[in-house]
Amino acid sequence: FFGVGEEGALGDRWQELIHPEDLKPYTEKFFACLAERKPFHSELRVKRADGEWRWIESHGNPLFSKTGVFLGYIGTSPDITEHKRSYQAIQESEVRYRRLVETASEGIGQFDLEMRIIDVNDRAASLLGYSRAEILGHHLQEFTTPSEILNFRSKLENRKKGVSESYEACLVRKDGSNLWVLISASPLRDNQEKIIGSFVMFTDISERKRAEEELR
Repeated sequence: FFGVGEEGALGDRWQELIHPEDLKPYTEKFFACLAERKPFHSELRVKRADGEWRWIESHGNPLFSKTGVFLGYIGTSPDITEHKRSYQAIQESEVRYRRLVETASEGIGQFDLEMRIIDVNDRAASLLGYSRAEILGHHLQEFTTPSEILNFRSKLENRKKGVSESYEACLVRKDGSNLWVLISASPLRDNQEKIIGSFVMFTDISERKRAEEELR
């Protein structure tokens, strides 16, 4: 694994293979557990002979003789580099997604199958005149008219069937005024592709609706 041969891996030289940023926390943890003769676990980067830094997950269990004499440690150090890279990629993806959502000019939201609000961006909350904290976890019916909620329920049935669609709807702002929006909705799925709600983007079309009314 290290590519250094037995001589390079035995003795005290193993500390030379540890990344400088990981050396102190790892050795402090190792020797603290050694003093108490208890198991240890740590993640750290080690350097291979080809110069590549790889992540390992180091596990050690105390080894005792039949008479109870502490002999040292026996353990494993599997390579978790790809796992670390995948985890980092997921974190970076989540950061990019959140940045995209929060800077979008459109309202974006997620609803469960009971039409409760799972998440919204700041733009969606501000269109309704609320903060995100004020509306998270609340039911959609609190932000629309009784007749409109029936429309949302029928649309939700389409989402349960895996259907995506666009339609117009009327919401009610905090000040009681109407907010007409164009909604683009699609099924929200979990990691097993099970439909757990709706993902929606909505655009404020109140000005357009007022102009149409004036023309009529």
